[in-house]
Amino acid sequence: MSFLYLLRWVVYAGLYFVARDFPEKFQQKILLGLIVAGTVTTLLGFFQYILYPDLRNLYYAGWDEHLYRLFSTFLDPNFAGAIFVLTFILAVSFLLRPRKQLTRFPFALSGVAVVLSFVGLLLTYSRGSFLSVLIAVLLLLFLKGKKKLIVVFMAVLVSGIILLPKHLQSEGVKLLRTVSIEARLESMQHALMIFEKNPIVGVGFNTYRYSQFQEGFITREEVRQSHAAAGVDNSFLFVLVTTGIVGFAFYLFLWYRIIKVSWGDWLVVTSIIAIFVHALFVNSLFYPWVMEWLWILIGISRVGSKAQK
Repeated sequence: MSFLYLLRWVVYAGLYFVARDFPEKFQQKILLGLIVAGTVTTLLGFFQYILYPDLRNLYYAGWDEHLYRLFSTFLDPNFAGAIFVLTFILAVSFLLRPRKQLTRFPFALSGVAVVLSFVGLLLTYSRGSFLSVLIAVLLLLFLKGKKKLIVVFMAVLVSGIILLPKHLQSEGVKLLRTVSIEARLESMQHALMIFEKNPIVGVGFNTYRYSQFQEGFITREEVRQSHAAAGVDNSFLFVLVTTGIVGFAFYLFLWYRIIKVSWGDWLVVTSIIAIFVHALFVNSLFYPWVMEWLWILIGISRVGSKAQK
């Protein structure tokens, strides 16, 4: 049954071929649909933040507490942050288009999405998401030749982080918290220890939780209930430990080819880079909604589409 995890990944990657073959006008509608989806997710997150700011009642089911943090429908602020980052980058890329190329609706929608996704992102208190949006948007503005906007974006981001409520009685809203850093370092250390015993082909997709159990890193109960037992808090280490050096080399080559073919479509390139940065802290490269978003973007890539013709 572990093979089904790899099969699922292949199915998600198949979205590339679906999106690539759509007419260009319909592809633009898909991009607007992604902005709408990201905006709706953000709005649901605001309702969650006001009405349900506490996940402690689901702690028994393997969820973290995430008290006073925006986690939207994902029940995790870090993965919610990844979607908000992608929404923000996509909406900004629309606003950076020549005004004559945008009708009133895409322009207004993108403006609303930029504001909402940015505020939603701040309320996740996800430092990995902050870093990913910083690097990706700075790169996007630089590549687009909008160097004056770099200062504006930096000022708004820093001001937003400074103004975040920090008096709330929750470890998660402390930007200098070390508990999560220690937990991630431990997760990475466990992955490297297991990799050392299976360096060539790894332990196999969707078998990592059982390897952790065999090594004594998790209990039998955590094998069944934990949402983190099957992954590593670093997507690249996750590939390395589950597929070994062989699979890791193929995986890196795949992304190299994608970036090479998409080079010049800065929306695609910066979105990928944003998730690469994000994936250094959580397993976001294998999060279903992130995979769907990226494969659709890659398929729609104007440079990638031309390369296929």
